[in-house]
Amino acid sequence: QVVIGDGGHVVEGDPEQLSPALREIVRFADAMSEAGIPTELVLEEEPATERLRIALHGEALGRWRLPNTFRPFYPSRLLQGHGHGLALFLAQTVMLGHGGQASARRLDDGLEIVFVLGR
Repeated sequence: QVVIGDGGHVVEGDPEQLSPALREIVRFADAMSEAGIPTELVLEEEPATERLRIALHGEALGRWRLPNTFRPFYPSRLLQGHGHGLALFLAQTVMLGHGGQASARRLDDGLEIVFVLGR
């Protein structure tokens, strides 16, 4: 089990893999915010899952190509070096390895990246 946040969020899996993956998601959101991109990071509890959602807003995301979202180094190249570009790739790999999901979709004013894990 891995406890997230205040202890009210628990997911099943290998803590040696999940903990760094979750840290990388938070670092990615922080790097986007530091790059001047309005960023929301939300943890949502659902009946059988925990859902971690990153919403990124702004014109800079108009160039973002959804199929490349989880490719290594793509975010770093697109956003001029903010972050190392591996966070989303590593997080997706770990989430899928734990039976979870990782997805990206376009918003009216940006991009949403979602990670889902079973409880």
